[in-house]
Parts: sequence; structure tokens; C-alpha cells
Amino acid sequence: MRHQALTLVTLLSGLLAVASAQKNITVNETDSAITYIAAGDASICKYDSNGNVVGGQAGCYNVLPTGCTDSVAMSQQKTASASFKFNGSAIYINSLMYTVSPLYTVTLDGKETEVDGYADVMLFSCEKPLFSRTGLDPTVEHEITLATKGVSPSAAATQTGAVFSLISFVYTQDNSTNSSTSSASATTSAEPSTESDNGVPDLLVHNLQAILGLFFMLGFAEMLDVVVL
Repeated sequence: MRHQALTLVTLLSGLLAVASAQKNITVNETDSAITYIAAGDASICKYDSNGNVVGGQAGCYNVLPTGCTDSVAMSQQKTASASFKFNGSAIYINSLMYTVSPLYTVTLDGKETEVDGYADVMLFSCEKPLFSRTGLDPTVEHEITLATKGVSPSAAATQTGAVFSLISFVYTQDNSTNSSTSSASATTSAEPSTESDNGVPDLLVHNLQAILGLFFMLGFAEMLDVVVL
């Protein structure tokens, strides 16, 4: 029992050490490191204190929850795409999702993956990341492209077009390597669309910390003569 508990404490401590050695860096859609084709910065509708859309915002996009993003690139063109190069061990794509969102092609280092942007919601919404990929080699440069492929297979049969959307690319950088391609790589952010002190989801880190704390509460640290920093 003593050996098993000691092994668990060592494992958890190691995971926390890995987490502290990484950080997530957000590259917002306005960053010059992103290359667009047939897409660009769009206007998000502003609301008054009563929740009504402020006048004089022709062509703006309604987004919920209000304030979930300050900016977004949009396009209704069939050839819309956004490309980005980075050095990191993971990559995430944040996008607005709606019933008119398209079926996307995500190309990462030449390998294509289809991703459905459709979401059965009332308005464009900040959902979970549209795409994520971990386990990348942080020592080499990667290239990722988000492109409209066509109408989502989940869309209404009468729908003929789709709306491309990009909020940000977020990549996980190892603090032990000096790697960055973005001019806005110092942008702060949080999970996973802002810079955090680690590349591991915050919830995992918090859970690990809670488990270690539980060992102290139960007296395991004293019993095992282990000090967890």
C-alpha cells in the first residue's frame, strides 16, 4: 500500500511538472500570421443594456453568448480558407458554429480531416473548439489550413450556402523551446482560446492539484514521509 501510494504521488507530481512546462498561445483572427483566401474580419452585433441590437450595424453577425469573442473572420464564399504556421505540440481551432456553418476541411501538415461546423443553436455560438490535435512534434514547424468544403450534411435540405468562421488558432508551446511564428504570440488567453500557464487543460491541472491535496488531508504525506512541492 505504501509503495502504491508513493508511486501515485510521484506520477501526479510528474504530470504537474509537465503541465507547468507548457503554455497555450492564442493567435486571434486579426493576426497577420494568418493567411486568408476569400475571408476576413467581420462585424459582431452590439447590444444595448436591454438586450436589443444597436441600430446602424448593417451586415453584423449575431453571436451568443454576447461577448464570447471580440472579433471573428467570416465569409460566405465557397473558396474561403485560413492558414497558419506554428511550432508546438498541439493545435486548436476556435470558430463560431451555427446551422449555416459548413463542412470544413482541416489540413494539418498535408493530412486532410473533414470537420462538421454545424450546431443546432439559435444564433452563431462560441461552442467547444471546432478542431484539436495533440501529440505533435514541438521542434518542427507545422502548417494548418481551415477551408470550406461545402454545405454541412446536417444542414436543411434546402440550404445551398454556408458561412465560414474563424475566431482563433491556439497552439501549445513547450517553454523549453524557442518557437513562435505569430506576431501576436504574447496574446494572453484561457482554455483553450487564451494563453494559460500550461498546455494541459486547466481542469486536469486542477484535478491533479485536488488529488495531491487530498493526500495531505488524509495524512498520506506524513505516513509516507513524502513532501510534495
